[in-house]
Amino acid sequence: MRISTIKFSPNCYQIATGSDDNTIKTWDLRKKGSLYTIPAHNKAISDLHWENNDSKFLLSCSFDGTFKLWNNRDWSVVKSYNAGDTKLSSISITKDCKNILLACSNDRTVKKWSNIKENSKENQMIID
Repeated sequence: MRISTIKFSPNCYQIATGSDDNTIKTWDLRKKGSLYTIPAHNKAISDLHWENNDSKFLLSCSFDGTFKLWNNRDWSVVKSYNAGDTKLSSISITKDCKNILLACSNDRTVKKWSNIKENSKENQMIID
């Protein structure tokens, strides 16, 4: 297993790692151990992003062309989005984690989604 991404949560004692075995692991630095292993995607995890406000949500993207919003209370999927037949390599989201998400992919495009916590399925390609 190769870890491809690691991110601190805003509380600064939890981290999340994504790896090429398609899982996300959450860790507690105070306990020096893994808390959860989430079978998250069908291909390698390429990037992670914690919600900035209170760490309630974790966002993941993968080479399977999807990104998912996870609830950190039970690690259930809140939303799952498909970016098409492309490997997503990185994600970025606005501070409030609901307005705008950008995802870039190996096909040299950047896609934008709006209102990802709501029922909007709006997305558009902004760079090609």
